[in-house]
Amino acid sequence: MRSSGERPLLTGPPVRPIVSRVEPFRTYRTRLSLRIAVALAAVFWAGMLVAVLRAPGSGAGAGAAFAAGGFTAFFLACYVLYQRSSITVTREGIVAASPLRRRPVAYDDILQIVVRDGLGGRVYAVFTRRGVVQFTSLFGRHRELFETLLERSDLAPRFV
Repeated sequence: MRSSGERPLLTGPPVRPIVSRVEPFRTYRTRLSLRIAVALAAVFWAGMLVAVLRAPGSGAGAGAAFAAGGFTAFFLACYVLYQRSSITVTREGIVAASPLRRRPVAYDDILQIVVRDGLGGRVYAVFTRRGVVQFTSLFGRHRELFETLLERSDLAPRFV
């Protein structure tokens, strides 16, 4: 029997340290619904191009085929642009990706962030020592990205 002043012995499995499951980085992309809509438009216009080219003697001329091909190319280019555009936030900075290049930028290199509202939505211009990085309200969680950039680069927003 224990006396009233003794502590009970702790037995059981050893206590393991808590390991954080927070993502080391987060990627922000154009909204999935927009990417799907643009891909469906490209498929629709590709189908129209095939239909115009296969319709013998229906009166559909070269102009209709050219227009359907132009719309197909336009929506396909928009899809590639939206699919490959992203901003990845890491512990050290951001990585801005476009269809043609990837550009890493440290938080210390961010000089200012300018926010503009327009007819097409909100545009965020991140001015850095390595050039301008832009993203719009078409990005999913764009407000969260903006606030994260402000917090980690110790800046205040400038609304124009």
